[in-house]
Amino acid sequence: MIFKATASNLLEGLNIVTRALPVRSINKATEYVLFETDSDSLTMTCTDGSLTIQTIVSAEIEEPGNCLMPGRLLADFVRKLPDETILFSINQNFMASIRCGKSRSNISGLNPADFPEINEVTDLISISVQENTLKKMISKVIFSAATTESKQIVAGVLFEQTNEDIRMVALDGFRLAIQMDRDHHESSNPGKAFRCIIPTKTIGEISKIITETEESAKICFDSNCMRIFTGRTIITSTLLNGSFMDYRRIIKNEFFTKVVINKQQLLDSMERASLLAREGRNNVVRFKIKDDTLVVSSKAEQGNFLEDIPVELSGEPIEIAFNPKYVIDAIKNIDDDDNSDVQMNFRSNMNPMIIRDEENQLYLYLILPIRV
Repeated sequence: MIFKATASNLLEGLNIVTRALPVRSINKATEYVLFETDSDSLTMTCTDGSLTIQTIVSAEIEEPGNCLMPGRLLADFVRKLPDETILFSINQNFMASIRCGKSRSNISGLNPADFPEINEVTDLISISVQENTLKKMISKVIFSAATTESKQIVAGVLFEQTNEDIRMVALDGFRLAIQMDRDHHESSNPGKAFRCIIPTKTIGEISKIITETEESAKICFDSNCMRIFTGRTIITSTLLNGSFMDYRRIIKNEFFTKVVINKQQLLDSMERASLLAREGRNNVVRFKIKDDTLVVSSKAEQGNFLEDIPVELSGEPIEIAFNPKYVIDAIKNIDDDDNSDVQMNFRSNMNPMIIRDEENQLYLYLILPIRV
């Protein structure tokens, strides 16, 4: 196996596929990147057994072949090389001779037959989404996704197609985020009710790989796996089993208190209040809403914070408390400009707060209060 590729092209491909390398592995082959040659390109693949990333790199193929090369070692090594053409020559014992400029190195590989088989995806439904839309949808919910399993919460993001939209839903037991899209996707079966749970890790890696352009990414689903095609890269992942919490059941439409507040004023105040809250015993920020004023307060042994913000209040006064991080995360991920208003809805100081925009019904954040 002999091929040439520029260091920059090779490193770009390695940076993509090595995202699928496992942190810890029981199969040595999953610590390696699979090299496969075509007539004018090199295909690189990494997998951890459930997540697989494959990408194509332009290369000059002199002698075709396949080989496994150590993933992280090779990426680190190529990163240190000058941006010149690299010549790889891999013998029948899978020893790679690497030449770049005046540099000469040898790195030992493995038999490609040891690489795990990649899951096939039977295309039950496919959805094409503009990449900038998909990237935005992920960013609006992933901060609320659980990263570890519990009895009631799965470490994944719900992907759902309804009669009106596609949506992503994430929750971690303390907060919930929903982001919808109605105009920037096409489905092979529009309107068909479909849902699956994508692992949080997979969602995060997809977000890092896709672009912010209007090019479309195609996502194919079956009952067990998903596959996304973006540019010259293919991402394949197993889906999570189990059921996702019935999020519609916990979203109420009847509220006794509604507050309209400037987004940036609320964010600035919460960030100031959180500085003292995190020094306190319970990391709590309190809201006292009355007479068109929101009083934001926090305290710790080192001091206290108090700030009044003008609001439009409809309904009953209320006093309620939250973990400031959850409120800050939600406000930061609202798309509207800094001078826009957001709506906070309350039923009682024991029920979740729901943040949304009356004009934009495509997002919703729900945050559980803290008993104080």
